[in-house]
Amino acid sequence: MTTSITTRTLALLAAIFALALVLRFAWLANTGTELLPMSDPQYYHATATNLADGRGYSVAVDPGGGGFVEGPQSEGTAFWAPGYPFALAPLYVVDDDPRVAKAFNALTGALTVLPVFYLAWRLALAADPARRDRAETTGLLAAGIFAIGPSLVYWTASLFSEPLFTLGIATTLALAVWAGDRRSITAYFAVGLALIATAFVRSQGALMIVPVAVLLVRDVDARSLARVALPVGAAIALVTIPWMIRNEAVMGRPYVINSNLGYNLRLAHAPYSTGTSIPPQDLWDEQPGISFKERELLFDDLGRERALEYARENPGREVELAFRRVGYLLRSDA
Repeated sequence: MTTSITTRTLALLAAIFALALVLRFAWLANTGTELLPMSDPQYYHATATNLADGRGYSVAVDPGGGGFVEGPQSEGTAFWAPGYPFALAPLYVVDDDPRVAKAFNALTGALTVLPVFYLAWRLALAADPARRDRAETTGLLAAGIFAIGPSLVYWTASLFSEPLFTLGIATTLALAVWAGDRRSITAYFAVGLALIATAFVRSQGALMIVPVAVLLVRDVDARSLARVALPVGAAIALVTIPWMIRNEAVMGRPYVINSNLGYNLRLAHAPYSTGTSIPPQDLWDEQPGISFKERELLFDDLGRERALEYARENPGREVELAFRRVGYLLRSDA
């Protein structure tokens, strides 16, 4: 499909991007957030600092109760997906102030209006190719809603990976739409890189393989499937295989992305589970005094074992917790 965007629409899109950026920096200027001990943001900050300082993807836990810390006492880790710390590390080489990460969040959040516009524009254009003006209006409306969405602005101030992850999701889907039209090996390879890069920010991003596959194989006959699948698979392998080798060498296990599956399973399947994130204290209480690297491995083994045992023995409660978890998902983030 031959497509083009008017100069007026591009100018309006640039204005929406500027608005998104201003809103996010204005929120940062009037908001203070802390790196709470043992939190995701503190882990991301410590691992990014270690990367910037040449200590690799590593972290330590302060025995004095300060939580995750960087420094020469750090050991290799794979607990959370490494994409966000790796993205922050080049910036931290210049300055490892958390405000740098927040500014990065503001930029990635504002940039997301671009793939959001593209997706809405292309879907509207596909639905009615004769109404090009309406398609551009639809794209601008979608980008504008994203730019001013309150929750999307508010999360900018915390060192969470969500802004970068959201950019990755939107970019991957936009590339899949583009590649489905272009139908070239290079385009398919780009989609694979975007998909796996997003999964390395948050491993749930790997689930995008389903909508990406739908977008890529539309109007593709069975004989051409390999032409789509091979470059996508090659791009994914290009990123995952070196990381699995690294994890085997550093952690003793070839984790594809990260190692916290057992931890997450246990917090969701335990007598104390409520449907939301409750730290699995029983795992933390096991083997006091071990390093965080050793605890990561314990989390993975013992967490899986206890979670699966609880699920088998309490099927009725499993159904209840599933409904509770959906309820928490739909609640306010306030």
